[in-house]
Amino acid sequence: MILLAVCPLAALAGAHTWTQAKVSAAINYAGSDAATMYAPAGSAAGTPAQGASASGGRITAVQASRDYQGQARVQTRVCWNGTERCVPMTGQSLNTRAFNGLDAGKPIYLVHTVWGKGPLPGPLFVKGNVIVWYDR
Repeated sequence: MILLAVCPLAALAGAHTWTQAKVSAAINYAGSDAATMYAPAGSAAGTPAQGASASGGRITAVQASRDYQGQARVQTRVCWNGTERCVPMTGQSLNTRAFNGLDAGKPIYLVHTVWGKGPLPGPLFVKGNVIVWYDR
């Protein structure tokens, strides 16, 4: 019951999940995109995530979150299978059904952009977490 209060999508989402946590590469310049790929276990897309193979599954919900140190203003987009089909993240997390019905075996990307232009005073690293619920 506590899980339902903390993450209401869990109650309504698919029977299977995959999840992955990563830290972005260093972001050194404001105004340019830094994309980090999150992929399900057994995919050819990258480092395996935790969870069952999502091959053949259809997304029913996606949750993404991010965190970073410092005062930079970072805009993040959550994208499916590349950086074209995206949903903006407002705040530090996003629960969405925008990718419902899409292939759960494809990667999700978190694309971070620091507001402004030019070099940052030091590198910025963004810790991200993605959870994909899906049905077979």
